[in-house]
Order: sequence, then structure tokens, then C-alpha cells
Amino acid sequence: MRIRMFLAPLVVLALSFSVSPILSAQAPPAPGASQAPRQAYAQTAAGELSKVDPASMSLWVKAADGKEIQFKYTNSTEVTGAADSPAGLANKGGSRVSVTFQKSGDDNVASKIEVLPRS
Repeated sequence: MRIRMFLAPLVVLALSFSVSPILSAQAPPAPGASQAPRQAYAQTAAGELSKVDPASMSLWVKAADGKEIQFKYTNSTEVTGAADSPAGLANKGGSRVSVTFQKSGDDNVASKIEVLPRS
């Protein structure tokens, strides 16, 4: 009987340590507490390459609906198809392209630009 009385508080104590991190991880944030920004996710846009400006590291793609979308690119933007770099796309105006990008503030930042074959 004495063993049970001694073990019962130890079991409760052990369970409280193993359950409390789980409960605290699921607790909603306190009112007014800052929340982490939403994770950016990759999007894809396709259309006709209309302009490339190497000085501002930007390019514009005319989508099927006629709207032009501006993209920023970086030195790490991957380019496949007919050019080795985003700046190399300057002479590819009118080519069909597919751009994989993420939103960063108001900018569309390209991670991959693929020059598509002519159909």
C-alpha cells in the first residue's frame, strides 16, 4: 500500500512533464502577440516574354489574358531552355516562357525561368 501511495505522485509528475510540451505547442497565440509571416509558396506563370531589363534585373511576361506580369530575378535564378542566364533572355523577346516564382512583398521573385519550345 505504501508503494502505491509513493508511486502515484511520481506517475502524475512524470505524465505532467511529458504532456505539457504537447499542450503548450497547441495553445493559440496570446492576443496582440506577433505571428510568424505566412510561408511563401511557389507559383507558376506562363506566357510570352515581352521585355527583359538586365539593369533592374526584371522581366515582363504577357499572359494569355493579355496582362503583363513583372518578375524580378536574382543571380541564383535558374534558366533552362535557350539561355544561360536571365540577362541572356534579352534577345529572346516573343519566346514562350514559364516562370516559377514566389511573392516577396509586392515583387514576384523568379526562382526558375524556362524557355518553352515553339509550338
